[in-house]
Amino acid sequence: MAESGLTHVPEQENSIRAAPPGCEVSGSCIGARVSPVAWLRGRLARVLRPGERPGERPGEHSEGGFTMAETLVTVLLFGIVTTPLAGVFTSGFQAAAGAAQRTDAVGIATSGISLVESLPYSKAGFYADQPGYQASYDGAPTVTIASSTPAGYTPPIVPVRSETVGPITYTVTTAIVWAGASSATSDSSVSYADAYKEAFVTASWTESGSTQSVTEKTLVYSGALGPYSGPEGGSGSTTGTSGTLGSPELAAASVPAAPAGESEVYLSWSMPPGTAAGYFVVEWSTNAAMASGSLQASPHEASSVTSYDVAGLSAGTTYFFEVVAYQGGTGQSLASNQVNATTDSSSSSTCTLGAFTVMGQTSGNTGKTYLNSDGTMSENLSLVLDTSGSCSGPFSVAASPQGSTTPDPGSPYALPIANSGQWSGAVDSAGQAGWALGEHSFTVDLSGLPVSPPVAQTFLVCSYLPASERSSSQNQC
Repeated sequence: MAESGLTHVPEQENSIRAAPPGCEVSGSCIGARVSPVAWLRGRLARVLRPGERPGERPGEHSEGGFTMAETLVTVLLFGIVTTPLAGVFTSGFQAAAGAAQRTDAVGIATSGISLVESLPYSKAGFYADQPGYQASYDGAPTVTIASSTPAGYTPPIVPVRSETVGPITYTVTTAIVWAGASSATSDSSVSYADAYKEAFVTASWTESGSTQSVTEKTLVYSGALGPYSGPEGGSGSTTGTSGTLGSPELAAASVPAAPAGESEVYLSWSMPPGTAAGYFVVEWSTNAAMASGSLQASPHEASSVTSYDVAGLSAGTTYFFEVVAYQGGTGQSLASNQVNATTDSSSSSTCTLGAFTVMGQTSGNTGKTYLNSDGTMSENLSLVLDTSGSCSGPFSVAASPQGSTTPDPGSPYALPIANSGQWSGAVDSAGQAGWALGEHSFTVDLSGLPVSPPVAQTFLVCSYLPASERSSSQNQC
């Protein structure tokens, strides 16, 4: 009997019964507890095996499949599972691409370092007029070879360049600076300025909107200067062949006065204090790169030689010069800095020598003169040289008896006066003793050397004769 007037419902009728085995396949799970995974598996089984649905016998055709709701739920579940994985795949692809780009950048920077290491020590640096040149890098002074690049010369390294690998363009920056060092001994207070050079090559590129970079560096040190043990503590040490070879310092080239300046250039150089060379070789070329096809070289010059006259050059041509110091027996060599000079042009600096005259100032004779009765000369002589073109002198005249190397009194005689291409001088021979009888040769010199082709004149010195007995011929006494 109900005391409260309420109808009693058995507890088991309100509970959800457990799902019987296989209901997710047979479709009899209504009102039962089924996990989402079991439910999805059952629906897939019904699609794959439609003949085993309730009320159907195996082999019967079925049109069973997913409903629209079931399809949407399946797609939703698939998206929930795969969305996190898509991020993982994307990140993996980006990481692989970034690693490949960094590998390429390391290769580019390493190649740049190798190029610097392959250069002669004196060539490891920059010219101040190169694009991208900076006077310093990270607080250290840049190794500056010269203020301007020689005409026609292409430096082997540049401060900034670009290189493209696949779709990526890298900016390659090279810096070469002077580096100092402290003593490698126990006395760390001793320091060495500009002990060696240090090179940095940086390859930078843009990745995912941000700039990435890789930097390689190396010490550049001349092996012929001997091993350097590095700063105190031993880090950064270098190796090299023992020796005291230094790099020559070549002074500015000098072009002599015409006509020698058409084919000659004078060079001089010096060695750093405390260094020496076994011998020197002077090299020159019309190509600033000193290409082997146009390179010429001098014989071995002794270690004591500090100058050289480069001859046999072409007129009006620019030449580039270097001096290479060699250390005998070790194969070590160091090149100097490079200088250039342009020889005089033959069209604008040619000096042509014309008529040359020797004449007695009193008699006016151009072929002979007489001695006084006491054996002294009776008159002074005038010397006149006609020239055309650009002649800068200095000219002089050397005189001696023909067939003799003994100079005449006062020889050589200067021709200091130049007027409209005429150079003139005088021989103060009147009353002078010591003049031999016979033919005398008067030869024109330029800067103390005979000109080519020779310009000369003969002049006869006769013994004393009364005026009435003298010949009227210019070439007979």
